Order: sequence, then structure tokens, then C-alpha cells
Amino acid sequence: MNEEILSGAVPFPHMKVTGAIVLAVCVKNARPTTLPAESPSGESYTLLWTIAQLGWSKEPTERPTMTRVREMLSKPPADAAVDNQS
Repeated sequence: MNEEILSGAVPFPHMKVTGAIVLAVCVKNARPTTLPAESPSGESYTLLWTIAQLGWSKEPTERPTMTRVREMLSKPPADAAVDNQS
């Protein structure tokens, strides 16, 4: 969903069959691209993509809680990007 919000494109646009997407994500650990890197006005999307990537972990215990996501979003961008694993 993050890719759709930031880029306006659906994830894995080259895959037309839902089963192929499920196979790619669940078996091959494929993940959507992290583009665009910035908004049309030049604001960096680095923090948002970092949070998305953390949420894409196959291991549920490695995914951030909503409390952690809120903490990351409330920090200044440089601090949040550096401290994304705690």
C-alpha cells in the first residue's frame, strides 16, 4: 500500500496474476521497489520507506509495533532514520 500512496502505482505492476505475486512475496521474499525517493516538492521519503521495509519482514517479531512507528514518525528525520532498529 505504501508504494501506491507514494508512487501512485500498484506494487509489482509487471505481474498480472495474483498467485504470481503471492509466490514472489511469500516464497522468493520479493518486495516492492522503494521509489520514488522523494515527493514532487523534494521532500525525502527515506523514513517512510524505512518504516515500510521494516514492516515487510517475513519474521513478525522483527516488524515494528505501531508504537514504534509512531515514535519513528515523531522524531526529526535524521534521528528516526538512524535509530530505526530499536
